Amino acid sequence: MFLLLGQEDEAQTVTECVVRGLHDARVEVREMAVQVFSGLLHCGFIDSARQQELRSEFERMACTRLSRRGRGSAPSPDHVAQLRQRHTGVLGLCAFVNAAPYDVPEHLPQTLMTLGDHVNDPPPIQTTIRKTMTNFKRTHHENWRLHRQKFTDDQLTVLTDLLVSPSYYA
Repeated sequence: MFLLLGQEDEAQTVTECVVRGLHDARVEVREMAVQVFSGLLHCGFIDSARQQELRSEFERMACTRLSRRGRGSAPSPDHVAQLRQRHTGVLGLCAFVNAAPYDVPEHLPQTLMTLGDHVNDPPPIQTTIRKTMTNFKRTHHENWRLHRQKFTDDQLTVLTDLLVSPSYYA
């Protein structure tokens, strides 16, 4: 990785290859690509300007509207493409959350709120978000008193709803 960072073209090629993996038709490839992408973000392999571009692109993709599908009918090719695009956006945002395991960068509260808007989406989106939220809770639990100061009161309310499982008896 050190050698690649010295060659800007090569570093950009690696980043593009991993981002292409996030767009793959197979869910397994997308899920492995998000782990690699998260590692690249965590190590600072991708510069901050490019990170901002990618985060904006993933936010836009996460807001892709899904066409309605009839009950019992097979999903249309358009619906599958829209679902894949939305899943790619969500995976990209999840990578930004996973890239900061013991810290809360300034973009993280808004990223978590965007992910919270999709927690009831169909699988595999719902599963991806639940895993990310569980991982966030685990990694930020120890210093939560410090981390919570970076969230607004409204964001904390939404985050608490996302992180705390509903009680069976409630």
